[in-house]
Amino acid sequence: MNFPTEVKDRLRTLPWTKLHHKMEPFVDVLPDSPSEQDIMGHERRRRGHAKLTETIDTLNEGQFDALIISTNFNPISVIKKLVPYLGGSRMLVVYDQCKEPLIEAYAQLRESTEFLNVQLTESWLREYQVLPNRTHPTMNTSGGGGFILSAIHLAPQ
Repeated sequence: MNFPTEVKDRLRTLPWTKLHHKMEPFVDVLPDSPSEQDIMGHERRRRGHAKLTETIDTLNEGQFDALIISTNFNPISVIKKLVPYLGGSRMLVVYDQCKEPLIEAYAQLRESTEFLNVQLTESWLREYQVLPNRTHPTMNTSGGGGFILSAIHLAPQ
């Protein structure tokens, strides 16, 4: 990712299978006379466990300011799983290269009383060639940039 370090430090990833995972304390015993490789492996597993525990704890605190989803899964199932962690009056944004999965999600969000200002837009960027005394669109511009579904999540009552 081409983000600055301060942004990368705030980003967290969590495997879908660990979403409702209960973390157990780290238990990894080194052999009686561990090699340097054993020690390095133990430290790597300990750091990984600590980072995963921190990520799950942060997720369970909830009340996030925004939820941005870009997935190959059905957007409706992902939204249903992750919206409880989203704070009230916060933005939900879902990106997909295809319109069809987002149309289904759009219809369900419009019918829901949990969401307001539901919008489905096409993202498209046209590059222009600027030369002295002439400006025109680049001739080989790609037309597809994907689709964005956005909505405001209302605070639970």
